[in-house]
Amino acid sequence: MTIFRGDWVRCYRPRPYATRRLVCFPHAAGAAGFYRQWVDTLPADIELWAVQYPGREDRFTEPCVPDMETLADLVADALAPALDLPTALFGHSMGAAVGYEVTRRLLGGGAPVERLFVSARPSPSHQRATRTEVYLCDDDGIVAELATLRGSGLAVLDQPELRELVLPMVRNDFRLIETYRPAVAAPLPIPILALAGADDPRMTVAQAADWAEATDAGFGLEVFPGGHFYLEPLRGQVIKTVIDQLTDEEKAMTTPDELTVDGIRASVAELLAIDVDRVGPEDNLLMLGVDSIKLMGLASRWQRHGVEVPFVDLAENPTAAHWSKLLSGAA
Repeated sequence: MTIFRGDWVRCYRPRPYATRRLVCFPHAAGAAGFYRQWVDTLPADIELWAVQYPGREDRFTEPCVPDMETLADLVADALAPALDLPTALFGHSMGAAVGYEVTRRLLGGGAPVERLFVSARPSPSHQRATRTEVYLCDDDGIVAELATLRGSGLAVLDQPELRELVLPMVRNDFRLIETYRPAVAAPLPIPILALAGADDPRMTVAQAADWAEATDAGFGLEVFPGGHFYLEPLRGQVIKTVIDQLTDEEKAMTTPDELTVDGIRASVAELLAIDVDRVGPEDNLLMLGVDSIKLMGLASRWQRHGVEVPFVDLAENPTAAHWSKLLSGAA
């Protein structure tokens, strides 16, 4: 695992040849580890970063951030200098609101954010009307709310010693999201996909659909069976939905001649950071520096065209001319 950007980001499986990133934001009382297993399902060309809020997991001893404005500012400041690839943001519950606010800040600074996924969170227009005050409840009331959201209690809260340690962080997160009042802002210039559980006790599907008001670049809504934490038992389906969205976007951006000789030469040159003139049609690409890891990066691009990559055949005759013939025949 890599920790960077002032302790704000966890990258559980660095992918040096990724072509895009997915930045994920945890829910209230959640932590970066919620997304740890997502990396097992994401394709090799998508690198996952999970944001770690203070006051939990390996940042347990740090004070929590008490309000949304400060939290969004801190996260955006940490992320902005490191975003060197096309990036999508995904947030669940409170994390969706944090992701939205961070997206606004990143786009304002010119960061390459291309899509926002918001899960189990009402749109900003509904958030402005919210007047819930769970954070003012006693400890039992907060535990009861967590049980309502999850469908069962949290095991850690059944242990008095741990409960005393964890509840201040939980109360802080409820205060942060319940006192959050998003400013009236211009629609985002990027697409938004809202995801919702059909039986969420704290949000209707109609409230999720109103995220359409927050973008002028395209909106979609996906409804899954289950409650507020529908994405835990349906993790694979949720990740597939995210991948499909990013893949469709990539296909729209990809040039149609990527499987031609010149297209392969250009891809290899880009991957090796060399001039395309140094990649001849009959040059041995392995000798130029295309190792097995780099070949996987190239393969992820070709597979977006529906190509089944014949790795053994590619290795036997590693030239752009031969690869183009093989890949075009496999398309």
